[in-house]
Amino acid sequence: MSLHEEPFETREQRINHDAELAAQQEALEAQRGGTVTGEATQSAHPARATFRTALAVILPAALGLLVLLPLIAPALVAWAQESGEVVPPEVTAALVGFAAYVAAIASLITRILAVPGVETWLRSHVPWLAAAPRIEH
Repeated sequence: MSLHEEPFETREQRINHDAELAAQQEALEAQRGGTVTGEATQSAHPARATFRTALAVILPAALGLLVLLPLIAPALVAWAQESGEVVPPEVTAALVGFAAYVAAIASLITRILAVPGVETWLRSHVPWLAAAPRIEH
């Protein structure tokens, strides 16, 4: 058999073989917790993806504000009393640092959520936070 010859005798054999491979792929994806359509979970379940992203950003933002606000509040109050139009450099620096903190922690959270073991645990213990609904067999 040359490289260009089909390993199947008929077109029907080839179609059946392709269908079998697709079924095996779907079973493997379901077993691993992926989508059975082959579609990315962000496309298949956009509301879940949006919620997970929002949670990944809101959580560090809220915690960061609880820590940062008491530190910059005195500078903000002094600035407001002086009524200067320029934001004090220490406030600007704190806000830039806060933005970097939120981006770093949100990236870490989304990376952790993408770990297959974490996704498996989420599907069994916190299904509303999983990337896709649990597939019942």
